[in-house]
Amino acid sequence: MQALQRHLGEQRPALIAYEQGQWAIAVGYDQGRQQVSVLTLGAPKAADVPLGEFIRKWGAPTGGEAQPGPYFQLVLPAPASPPDPAAVVRTTVARASKLERLERSLGHPAGLAAYDALAADLARVADTSAASAEADSLRQWARKPLDTHIANRAAAAAYLHAAAGALPGPAGQALVEAADAYHRVTVELESLRAALTPGSRGGGSPAAEPPFGSAAAQVRGIRAAEERAVQKLEAAAAL
Repeated sequence: MQALQRHLGEQRPALIAYEQGQWAIAVGYDQGRQQVSVLTLGAPKAADVPLGEFIRKWGAPTGGEAQPGPYFQLVLPAPASPPDPAAVVRTTVARASKLERLERSLGHPAGLAAYDALAADLARVADTSAASAEADSLRQWARKPLDTHIANRAAAAAYLHAAAGALPGPAGQALVEAADAYHRVTVELESLRAALTPGSRGGGSPAAEPPFGSAAAQVRGIRAAEERAVQKLEAAAAL
C-alpha cells in the first residue's frame, strides 16, 4: 500500500486487480479521509472508497487464478502535456480491436471466439438433457456474469458515440457505425438473457425450459454483429 500511495501522490494512476476479478484504476488517495479514488469498468467517474473496503477488494483473483495478494499491474506516467484526443481515441480503439481478436485469455475463450464457444455449448446442451449440470451452468451464467458482458458492450457503444467527434471524416463515421453495432449487440444480449432465464426479470413461467437450440443460433448472430463492430474499429484506427 505504501508503494501505491507514493505513486498516487505523484499523480501516477495504477492499474489494479479489483473485486470479482475485474480490472480498475486507482487514481488518487486522500490520506486525511483514508479514501482511495477508484475508476471501475463502465463507471462515468472515479468513486471514493474507504481504505478498509479498498484493501478487501484490491487484489481479487483474476480469471479464477489465485493471486499472492494485493498488487498493481502497472503505473501510468504522470501527465507531461495535454493528450491529443484523436491519438487517445485511435490508441483505444486499436487496442480494443486487438483484444476482440484474441482467441484465448487465462486459458479460456476470449473476444469473438468466446461467442463461438458459447454457441457450441448451447447447441450441445440442446441435444442432451436441459436438466444437465451444463444447462444449469449456462442458466447461472445468464443470471449474473452476462450482466457484466452486457454492461461492457453498452459502455463501449456510449464511449464510441462520444469519441467519434475526435476523429475527422470517415474515421469518425466508422466509430459511429461501430457504436451502433455494439448497441445492437447489447439489445440482442438482453434478449438472450431473457430467453435463458425464464421466470426472471418479468419473463415467462419459472418452469419453462430455456430454448437452448434457438439461443445457439442467436449467439451466432450476436457474434456476427460484434464482428462488424470490430471491423469498424479497425477501420477507424487505420484511417
